[in-house]
Amino acid sequence: MPSDVQDFITRMLILMQKAHFPVTDFTPSLIWQLGNIIPGFLPCAWRGMVPPLTLSKRHAKIDAYVSKHIFPDRLTSPVFVDIGCGFPPITTMESAATLSEWRVFGVDQSFSDYLLHDREGNYACFNEQGEFEYFQPRFSRVGVRMYQNSAEVQSRFKKIFDELQLLLSSKTGQANETIDKDGYKLIHHPIRNYEAPNLSFVESKLEDVQTPPAHIIRCMNTLLYFKPETQQHMLVKLGSQLADGGMLIVGSNLMNGASCRYTVYKREGAFVVPIEFALTVDNLGPFNVMPWYTLHDNDPEAMQLADMIHQLRANQSFWPGFTKRLDHLMEHYGLFQRDGEGFFHAPEDEHLAADFSERVSHMWRQIEEEGLTNEAVDALQCAGYTAWKNPVGDIAIQPNAPSFKLPE
Repeated sequence: MPSDVQDFITRMLILMQKAHFPVTDFTPSLIWQLGNIIPGFLPCAWRGMVPPLTLSKRHAKIDAYVSKHIFPDRLTSPVFVDIGCGFPPITTMESAATLSEWRVFGVDQSFSDYLLHDREGNYACFNEQGEFEYFQPRFSRVGVRMYQNSAEVQSRFKKIFDELQLLLSSKTGQANETIDKDGYKLIHHPIRNYEAPNLSFVESKLEDVQTPPAHIIRCMNTLLYFKPETQQHMLVKLGSQLADGGMLIVGSNLMNGASCRYTVYKREGAFVVPIEFALTVDNLGPFNVMPWYTLHDNDPEAMQLADMIHQLRANQSFWPGFTKRLDHLMEHYGLFQRDGEGFFHAPEDEHLAADFSERVSHMWRQIEEEGLTNEAVDALQCAGYTAWKNPVGDIAIQPNAPSFKLPE
């Protein structure tokens, strides 16, 4: 594997060790992702570029968190800013629909000039010069295999792009145009198709972004690409964009909000204060790499998550019962079962089921309904944390992140 992939796995193992995550808890799905997705997913596979990938319903829980937050005074024309909104900006559109009374701004440093869909629902993006930027497959077992043949996939998309681009009436200017042919669709300047009465898009680098003072800034799956010292610089910049009393939400997650972790900051005058670090309960028995996903050593959020998992695993009143129930439900839902030596295997060594993700979601929903999230909160309180279950049902603690003063 490329050295960047090896470094990623090494950081993952260090975090697992910090969390006291044993080798027997590796699932086949986690190992499959390391071999089949991560090599084609990291920036090293895209010439160092961070592909602005996005997935439907990825931030639905964050939208719900915002909806449930009670501001001290009724806001007039509140402003929601989505930093690193990705492209196509699906989650920002969903936020604008959910927060229909808000003015929503989607910000990204680059919105691709061309968007090409294939017959299977995969897509690729190209810049104004017709240069390939990145592709995103459908997130199915078949789709993600495209990462294994990245060069071949890029070549196929480029060939189709060159054919369809010739059919555009204009290849310059700002005109929005769509070409459909043989099940393929090429859109020129597609960002205009996503605008709405309460939704605007701003193409800007983070350090240069200009929006009205925001009551909510969401920055998910963005800061983790930067070194901790750069993250702190960006937090100051984002905090400066907040209205007084506004909140900044930063973190990471996967499709459908799986393995979500996030820190919530609040602006109080000249200071930005961390008020909550929260995680979904599925971080405690992960089927994927997201709880350990870091691109730099000592990522503060990942380190805090690993420490919380360690504390929960060390609690003998909570962990034995939790992991026993988790093992039972994994087997019940036809996901994994342990062999005689305690290692996980797919049932009867079969390939993962086509509806694997759906089964996993049902299982974690049952765990929440059985009250195990509440038990995790109690265990963290016993470990000395100020812990609670937040309004959207996630495990929350008072974070160890520092407050910071905004520049005058």
